[in-house]
Amino acid sequence: MNKRNQAQASSLFLLELTMAILFFSIASAVCVQIFVKSRAMSLHAEELNAAVREVSSAAEIVRASKSRAEAEEMIRSFYGDAVIWTEMAGESMAGMPEENRADVSDGAETAGGSSTEPMSEYVSRADFTVYYDEEFRLFTGENAGASADPAYRLQISLAEADGMLTAELAFWDDTAAADAAIYEQSAAHYMGGDR
Repeated sequence: MNKRNQAQASSLFLLELTMAILFFSIASAVCVQIFVKSRAMSLHAEELNAAVREVSSAAEIVRASKSRAEAEEMIRSFYGDAVIWTEMAGESMAGMPEENRADVSDGAETAGGSSTEPMSEYVSRADFTVYYDEEFRLFTGENAGASADPAYRLQISLAEADGMLTAELAFWDDTAAADAAIYEQSAAHYMGGDR
């Protein structure tokens, strides 16, 4: 009888120990998932904060300028070697979507049959791309660090029409598979002139 009681007590203890191990295994798995999700949210918040900071800085440069040429010069001097500048003028429409090219040319016929005015925002437009490394530092040849390719980019598109300077700004993650900007903002600045 004594051996049977000992066997029952041992099996009861083993069952209790198994239940405790199972409970702590499930609790630790949940905790690990919470920590992983927390880390992902923290990285996303860091990216978003950097994107907002950089886009807002570029927008303030545009708002502080008195002309598109001054805005271009301020952008080049502020970002230094990390900026690549391309200009789209009236005669150079290579980067423009095909459906917009007819709208830019003088007297072009639209789908409705009426002629259009030249779109001055395409005639007087400049695009900048500023590159950053994985730690949100300006990416130049000298400070490339461990990565040979930039991780982030800031795109600035300036357009001037009827005395109004507008900018479309977007911050992108070049390492992400998703094709969406982290943060986008528009800025407009009236420079004066004849209306």
